Amino acid sequence: PYFRKIVHNYLRVWCDERGLDLYSDGLKIRTTLNSRIQVHAEAAVNEHMQVLQGRFHKRFKDKNPWFDEDLKEIPGFLKKVAKRTDYYRLLKKRYDGDEDSIWHYMEIKHPRKIFTYEGEKDTILSAMDSLNYYKRFLQCGFMAMDPRDGHILAWVGGVDHKYFKFDHVRQSKRQPGSTFKPFVYLAAVQGGYSPCYELQDVPVTFHFGEKGDEDYKTWSPKNAEGFPSNKIFTLRQAMARSINSIAAEMIKRVSPKKVV
Repeated sequence: PYFRKIVHNYLRVWCDERGLDLYSDGLKIRTTLNSRIQVHAEAAVNEHMQVLQGRFHKRFKDKNPWFDEDLKEIPGFLKKVAKRTDYYRLLKKRYDGDEDSIWHYMEIKHPRKIFTYEGEKDTILSAMDSLNYYKRFLQCGFMAMDPRDGHILAWVGGVDHKYFKFDHVRQSKRQPGSTFKPFVYLAAVQGGYSPCYELQDVPVTFHFGEKGDEDYKTWSPKNAEGFPSNKIFTLRQAMARSINSIAAEMIKRVSPKKVV
């Protein structure tokens, strides 16, 4: 459904430009999506996200999981989120911006269905209760592409399109981070290194400029744990575990220019 929505958005524009009706003019839409791969992708997301969600709930229990870089809870987080909802905007328009009336109705409970990994459940929640519930769910994006021609084979934008419309493939932005590492190891393999080649997880330092110069700097990437393990890993293991120090060492060996 996430992929279908994306295609739908493109086609609406395409149809408007040609004076066509997307729903009634008998159009046949063919995409590159592979239905068999898509089934596996959705199943994988559902299976693994349930496990991660269970760990998340166990970790935070009764604590609120929204906090800043210093691990301090963000004050007023839910109210800030609430102000971006359609329901808040509707109440704001209806009551001419009167905050007391708006928040009064935001706290009134109503019967509603909610998403769970065991299926939909009937319950009674206010708009604020609902936000508090859904903001504790982990999300993910999953996209599979054929690298030979760029055709999209599978697309999963979140854990459930009915309850979470935001598409984590198309709409969310993330720093590239470890996504770049396969290119580093590809450069290594093309340069003659075997996936079984071993390297030690030790600190690696890059030098910028000449020693003694005013602009001379050094930089040492850290691993997720914050310190090197000093263990030996094959390149295959290093990529699977996303070990920064070994990826950095490999960049130095094959040269940044080769990686680029």
